[in-house]
Formats: sequence, structure tokens, C-alpha cells
Amino acid sequence: MQRQTLIILVFAAFAPPVLAAPSAMQPGLWEITTKIEMSGMPMPSQTLRHCYTKQDIEQGQGTVPQ
Repeated sequence: MQRQTLIILVFAAFAPPVLAAPSAMQPGLWEITTKIEMSGMPMPSQTLRHCYTKQDIEQGQGTVPQ
């Protein structure tokens, strides 16, 4: 129980600066490739291309594929 509390406190201490940090993401066409590896189950990678505007980045909505 003490270990879990310590982990939570460490994450809580670093969360505000990380959340407040400005995004390094630039507007433009982004290509995101996802690859899942599981033993005995070959899965192909998936690539998503999306053009992000300055407004998309500033609002922080829709910049992470679901």
C-alpha cells in the first residue's frame, strides 16, 4: 500500500509542469504509425495521416488518434 501511495505522489508532483508545458507539435501533415506485437498473433501496422491546423493544436482536441 505504501508503494502505491509513493507512486501516486511522484506522478502528482510531475503532472502540473507536464500538463502546462507548451506543445512542441507543429501544424501540418502528420503520419502516425501504430504497431502491436503479441506473441503468436502477427498484426499489421496501421498508419494514419492527418493534417493538423494551428487551432487544432492550440485547443488540444483531436491531436491524439483514438
